[in-house]
Amino acid sequence: MAPEIFRDSMHAEMVKLGKALVAQLFVLLKTSAHYSEGHAAVQLPVAKVLEGIREIQQREEATLRIKGNHLYLGDHRLRPDAAGYEASRFLSHELKSRQVGQVTFTAEVTAADLRSFVYALKEADEAAPDPYSRMLERMQARRIVHIEVEMLVEGMEAADVDADKLSDDRLKARLLYKKAVSAMENVMASTAAGQPIRFRECKRVVQHLIDHLYSHESCLLGLTANRCHTSYGEMHAANVCLLSLAMGKRLGLSKFHLCELGMAALFHDLGKAHLPAALLDKESELTPEEQARFETHPLKGVSSLAMLKGLDKMTSRIISGVFEHHLMADFSGYPRLPYGRITLFGRIVSLADNYDTLTSSRVHGRTAVSPDKAIRYLLSRAGQEFDAPLLKVLVSCVGLHGLGSLVLLDSGELAVVVETNPDPVEAAEPRVRVIADAAGRETDGDVFVPGRARPPRAIVATVDPSLLGFEVNRYLL
Repeated sequence: MAPEIFRDSMHAEMVKLGKALVAQLFVLLKTSAHYSEGHAAVQLPVAKVLEGIREIQQREEATLRIKGNHLYLGDHRLRPDAAGYEASRFLSHELKSRQVGQVTFTAEVTAADLRSFVYALKEADEAAPDPYSRMLERMQARRIVHIEVEMLVEGMEAADVDADKLSDDRLKARLLYKKAVSAMENVMASTAAGQPIRFRECKRVVQHLIDHLYSHESCLLGLTANRCHTSYGEMHAANVCLLSLAMGKRLGLSKFHLCELGMAALFHDLGKAHLPAALLDKESELTPEEQARFETHPLKGVSSLAMLKGLDKMTSRIISGVFEHHLMADFSGYPRLPYGRITLFGRIVSLADNYDTLTSSRVHGRTAVSPDKAIRYLLSRAGQEFDAPLLKVLVSCVGLHGLGSLVLLDSGELAVVVETNPDPVEAAEPRVRVIADAAGRETDGDVFVPGRARPPRAIVATVDPSLLGFEVNRYLL
């Protein structure tokens, strides 16, 4: 078959599947208007929509988007015929009235996700001042992570919308972070089961993180202060990814190379999927035999990535970062193999990995240290285990006091570090939010840089929030 004929045939097939999906969604939306979420009448329309999505995903990504007055499946315009006009018009209206310009159904989408999404759409009142933010809020409340939406801006494609167009940038940051954690949960499960890695989906998550990092860096970096025992490994991967991206951005890497770096950081512990949970979750120190087994995870991660189809230069650079993240700058780490030079990606991911590990508690019984103590520890090994110039870049990202640190001001007030100072010379002058007055009473205080406040204040000490019962995360998000 000639290439032109094949493309025409494929286009016609995708248009047919796209129109069928629109019709199926129309039936589901209409049904949900008359029945409650758990009603049996909703089950069949949900199953039909899921079946349509699966058919599309056998050929390409299942993304419906609005461009102008038309619906598209990916790049395929869905020109409605007489029979499908009402379905197309109704679906376009429902999405546009919530300022949704694009909906992507990921490979992991389930019937429960679809059912929740339809009712989240109903709950996002189109008369609200900001219906898109309301839509994101309802999706977050329902924990919908396998369906992605993008904002509609007239005259622009949804994929081109910058994150700073949103009124609630913190909500957007939280959703992106959850998607990164969810993506790693799926990757680790697939790897452990010997199934292919959904590389493209992870790449899309990283690209969204990069876009948001340029407009709301402090919101995303603040999320790295999150701590959760039940999803430690996946949250650690997301944190290392964000920290690495922030460092790469400050180094002037292009978005293309930032995507490579982000993928290397997200996948850096991929090899742990091949290790038993009893070893990874052990709270006491590892025995020499257990440590030797644990140290195989960089090589196991490389083996998993090497199985990806279409191995290219980008994949090889990602593999280098995964292989090198425990080597250390002076080659004192592992794997203990003859090796001549550590790449920039390897050195960046190594620093981000060590910083987040130090500030996390669930690592073989290790007690978490405060961000400022973690920075001091890393600085004490600058020029040996860690690259000294890159360590300065990390400090410019998280600050000498560290995002999420609880600090005592000379006024007697307690404050949380909510934003670092981008000027390395003023790294000791972060932006803080006062959370308790001098008498220890919790308060919703001002946000300021202590040295520039009126009257000026100074940070005199870092305080362990657990001793005072403060949860600093809620002041960051």
